[in-house]
Amino acid sequence: MAFEEKDQLATALSKQYEFLKGKRTTWERNWQEIAEYVLPHRSDFTAKRSKGEERLEMAFEGTAMRSLKRFASNIHNVFTPMGAEWFRLTTGHPYLDNQRHIALWLEDATRIIKHHISRPSSNFHSAIFQYYLEAGAFGTGIIFVEDIPGRGPHFRNFPLSDCVLAAGGEMEIDTVFRTYQQTAKDLISRFDPALLPEDVQKKASSEKMLEEYEVVHYVAPAWLMKEQLPPDWMFPYVSIHYMKEKKKVIKFGGYQNMPYICARWERSDREIYGRGPTWEILPDMRLINEVEKVYLKGVQKAIAPPMFVPDSGLLDPLDTTPDAINYYTVGIGGKDTIFPVPNVGRIEYAQDLNARLVTSIKEGYFLDVLELPGPIAPDGDVMRFSATEVSVRMRNRMPVLGPLLARQEAELLDPLIKRTAFILTQSGQLGEMPEELEEGFRVEYLNPISIAMRSGEVNSMVQLFEMIMPLAQIDQTIPMYFNTQQILKNTAEILQVPVSNLRTEEEVRAMVEKQENDKRMAQQQELAKTTAEVDESQARAAQTRAA
Repeated sequence: MAFEEKDQLATALSKQYEFLKGKRTTWERNWQEIAEYVLPHRSDFTAKRSKGEERLEMAFEGTAMRSLKRFASNIHNVFTPMGAEWFRLTTGHPYLDNQRHIALWLEDATRIIKHHISRPSSNFHSAIFQYYLEAGAFGTGIIFVEDIPGRGPHFRNFPLSDCVLAAGGEMEIDTVFRTYQQTAKDLISRFDPALLPEDVQKKASSEKMLEEYEVVHYVAPAWLMKEQLPPDWMFPYVSIHYMKEKKKVIKFGGYQNMPYICARWERSDREIYGRGPTWEILPDMRLINEVEKVYLKGVQKAIAPPMFVPDSGLLDPLDTTPDAINYYTVGIGGKDTIFPVPNVGRIEYAQDLNARLVTSIKEGYFLDVLELPGPIAPDGDVMRFSATEVSVRMRNRMPVLGPLLARQEAELLDPLIKRTAFILTQSGQLGEMPEELEEGFRVEYLNPISIAMRSGEVNSMVQLFEMIMPLAQIDQTIPMYFNTQQILKNTAEILQVPVSNLRTEEEVRAMVEKQENDKRMAQQQELAKTTAEVDESQARAAQTRAA
């Protein structure tokens, strides 16, 4: 591609960016308001703030802000828990999954992927937690999975305010414009200096090397630019970095799969961007802020009420602010005294309304489902739960989140794991894949929701065994009705026991045959010993008779 054509391309891409940016103006007004209430450090949609500037001027009450963080933390522990298995690779075909060499490769591949995801240098858990914050607040979040040579996959979360999205025919996100700031010295170190403007090259080696420029990263399906691509182009996705103000392409490349994972919490079929739980509780947040303002005014007046003071001939307008002084005319025969202004406000009304709104906000963030009740019951009694009761409560609550997890699996977790697996496969870290997996593999998620829903099968079986054990002592045929080997396999599958922890049927048969052979040999040795003893006894008896 000619150098001049790249400049024309940057101009065309800038027009596309401005068009998509203009279409989401209404979204940005709503996101700005939401961010000012619950996520102030991401409130850069319609108002650009200086670094370190105070951003809490809109929030008079912090329940929603704290509840969002608890929501993100709980969702993190449910969907992608640290230190626990939350996914595994599978073929999707029971016959292939039961093949020992395939099962072991899938288990090893799962362990390697989890290792690269969980290590601190990958930044996965920090990025995914920030994604849950944005998904809960705005309804849309972005994770960038980057392949760093020598280090493997690296995960980053980019603010929604920096990313403009476009969707395909099925409303899946396939185009991303991301703006970011780069200093002149960073541009020189990251990109080919020959493609950078001359003034940037000069500033990179001068005292102005820290001057920042706005750069746009564009990723989209390659077929959208097939006329501009060379005939031997092999990448399904095209990647272009260009300088926004100078309309200058500074890097041209491609990806085998989409590096930006753009997921929505929930969405309408005709909307590109999603909506999170905060959208539903936005009226409650507005109201609780107003209630808090009134409540604070009432408390101030109750603690430091306005005062009436004899005017001594001087009259002023009535001032009802806390600690205010109002002069009054005593009149003939009146008492010359100082007294507080009567306060007929009922602070408890504001407290009751505030408490209801706090509960509503917490329920909007599913905290009543994600968290067990606290140690204090509504009547003030201490609540103590047994381990069994805790397990039953969680099992009953978790299915409520099932529909929410389905979208996150489809739009977030599945492409994220497959992108990570692709990066590790390209670097040869997953080992040689069995021939049977040439068509690929599937990802199965082992989150507490699915485990809680299926653990009922295990509990039912345990209850059945406890009930029939006394009967089995009376009727010896009762245990024969149970296929114990199949029960073991099903239980291991439900409880997500690794394949390597269980022996194969061939190994078990070999162990049984060895035990039977050892038993036969022991019986033969015992028989031979008994026979020898009988022969010896008969010989002695014969000698005795002969004597």
